[in-house]
Amino acid sequence: MEEEETWQTVNGKKLAFLDANTDIAGKESTPDPQTYAALTRAYGENVEQIHLDILARRRRIAEHNEEIARLQNQLSDVHARTGLPSGTIRVTVDAPRAGNASLRFNYLAENAAWYPSYNARFVAVDQPLKITHKAHIRQSTGEDWTEVDLVLSTANAANPPPSGTVASRFIWNSSIPGCPAV
Repeated sequence: MEEEETWQTVNGKKLAFLDANTDIAGKESTPDPQTYAALTRAYGENVEQIHLDILARRRRIAEHNEEIARLQNQLSDVHARTGLPSGTIRVTVDAPRAGNASLRFNYLAENAAWYPSYNARFVAVDQPLKITHKAHIRQSTGEDWTEVDLVLSTANAANPPPSGTVASRFIWNSSIPGCPAV
């Protein structure tokens, strides 16, 4: 970019020189027609070439400025994410021979949660109850979760049960006849 700006200055000085020297012969003498034609042609070609060069360099400077702005936006995005949790996964693979393999990494994400919802439809006594279920997911991790594969779990990651046991949860509603209050 500095080189382009320097050439802009050089070209400006060339134009100023050519403009200052348009009256080559001076005020007291007149050049012959061939000399005048050659000087006019040389002046025109030089001015045209310099103007085209200035235009090309202005365009390159504009392209450089656009690239700088794009990179500064990327850098701003990176700096904006500095408060987000991050980490590194280091994997060492020991295999008896070279080949292709698929790896899958699972991790827990904070600031994310889900809850189930159910819709039970009773149509008639002689038809089975139709139950549909959905998962309502919310997240405020700062990451885009578009097209992300999720595995939902009912485990409590904050308070896992002792190893080898499964924690049970029972929900009782004392307003339903026959269900004891707990």
